[in-house]
Amino acid sequence: MRKMAERLDEAFEYSAIWYLEKGEFEELTDEEHRNVKSFYAFKESVKEMSPALMQDAADLAAKYPELFEQSLTTLVSSVCDQFRPATAAEFVAQLNTFIRRSTEALVPG
Repeated sequence: MRKMAERLDEAFEYSAIWYLEKGEFEELTDEEHRNVKSFYAFKESVKEMSPALMQDAADLAAKYPELFEQSLTTLVSSVCDQFRPATAAEFVAQLNTFIRRSTEALVPG
């Protein structure tokens, strides 16, 4: 589970940095500033996630590594005013649901 916490921490940090680097070349919108704050809030709250939720994410990542990474990238890219979880736990719950729905669509019958 430590590896999963590190992966989430990294994803949230890099997402915040992406916006901060973008801000070096153009002014960020208010929404983009909120996104940076959200990613840092997610990063800070990873350690507060329940072990069960973290284990669920780790299990999904182990079973579907490519889908997990693609889904994580898609979801961090989707953070905006219409999709703004308050904590890493809320984000990961959505991520796990997204992955499960994607795998259910792959199961025949």
